[in-house]
Amino acid sequence: MSRLKPIAAADMDADQVRLRDAIQTVWQRSTGGPFDQWYLSPDMGLRANALTEYCRWKTKLEFDVLETAILTTAAHWDQPYAWTTHVKNGLAAGLNQDMIDAIKARRAPVFATVEQSLAHDVAREILETHKLSADTYARAIAIFGEPVLVDLAAVIGWYASLAVQMNIFDVGAS
Repeated sequence: MSRLKPIAAADMDADQVRLRDAIQTVWQRSTGGPFDQWYLSPDMGLRANALTEYCRWKTKLEFDVLETAILTTAAHWDQPYAWTTHVKNGLAAGLNQDMIDAIKARRAPVFATVEQSLAHDVAREILETHKLSADTYARAIAIFGEPVLVDLAAVIGWYASLAVQMNIFDVGAS
């Protein structure tokens, strides 16, 4: 159960209403997940909403690769809301339950593509060691190229930030 209760629409100030409208436009809902805490800092929330929208819908990553990176990050941070949400998305993107279970258990998944495997390797390595080895970096550049690797790094970093935010406020599974 979250430590925060949603702010009722009638109790929102103008900045919170602007944030609610921006969230609603992108996500067709305006509470739950990371959203409730953003209302306490609406200016940050507007920026966070825009970055979340970019990382979720506008990167150069294929959907299955994106979901692999997000699931790896959610598992690392033991974040139940992100995990539950992105299991559904991962299955929709073509990941199978065995891959997802292995990510959750922090075992080496057998992925369908080299891109999925590499996204997992990059996310796992940076989250666990706080660095990316020369070998993993070279593989990522060879497979993804620099622009896609920039997006992958942004997704991993942003979803790590979202996990920290949600873990601070004890946001559980949806």
